[in-house]
Amino acid sequence: MASMSGLHRYNLRYIDVSNDMDSKEFTLPKVYLMPGELYFGDTPVKVSTLLGSCVAVTLWSECFHSGGMCHIVLPNSDLKSNEMHPRYVTGAISHFLEYLRKYRLKPKQLRVGVFGGGHALERYPEESNISIGMRNVQQVNALLQAEGFNVSHRDVGGNVYRKLTLNLADGTVWQSKHTHQDENVEKQVWIS
Repeated sequence: MASMSGLHRYNLRYIDVSNDMDSKEFTLPKVYLMPGELYFGDTPVKVSTLLGSCVAVTLWSECFHSGGMCHIVLPNSDLKSNEMHPRYVTGAISHFLEYLRKYRLKPKQLRVGVFGGGHALERYPEESNISIGMRNVQQVNALLQAEGFNVSHRDVGGNVYRKLTLNLADGTVWQSKHTHQDENVEKQVWIS
């Protein structure tokens, strides 16, 4: 299997963290995704992002210890030439499908999570933001279903932002939800 070369670079920042584990286990490198970025690989790393109205899709293959995450900003582009960029739903899912072909994986072999799509702009009525966050969620769900993915974890919507981390050493997904006053509302962990 490919190592860090499985990384799809769209202005991706790769950061080694000296001690980022809560327990006394080994240290994993950390990849932080900015909006519009995507990571897929089989190297044990922690992939993290921060979501408001954007949506993250996480993929994990327990059999092959590979997977990834994307940070989708918008449901689609006004320009056809931009649609394949991973900041858009179609582009991100297409890039994931390329990696699945490269790793000889099928969508049904993966544990899939969909997160985000929250109401990120507190000062505006929720109806004004539904055109971004919930449209992102609806587009992601429709395309994942059309491509044969089974979503096993879904946490979307709400007046919160989310901090999300996928551990590619074991497929664990950590999520914490926060309000706009930075109150920690809820922490959740999904284990493979």
